[in-house]
Amino acid sequence: CFLSHVWASGQDQARSLKGLLQRYVKNIAVFLDVDNLEDLARLEEYVSNSSAVIVFLTGHVDDEGVAVSDYMKSNNCLVELRAAAAHARPVILLLETDPTHGGVSLE
Repeated sequence: CFLSHVWASGQDQARSLKGLLQRYVKNIAVFLDVDNLEDLARLEEYVSNSSAVIVFLTGHVDDEGVAVSDYMKSNNCLVELRAAAAHARPVILLLETDPTHGGVSLE
């Protein structure tokens, strides 16, 4: 599976998730950019080679108190999400809820 996340607000959690998946899911291959990315121009290829995409949603609260998605403002994340749709890969959404780790509400 491919872990799609924003570096600034989701890198540590994505690393932890990869470790948990590898520990508890037998024979799973997990793509995490810091470990597996060789060429940024090949993002779509990496997604197409994955069986599923886990989208780790993080964000921040702006100066006016409004929750903002960092994920949806990232060009690379949007490339990954579009590639998942184009290649009919299942998308699993995970929402960080702890504000100290980039958590925002969907409300």
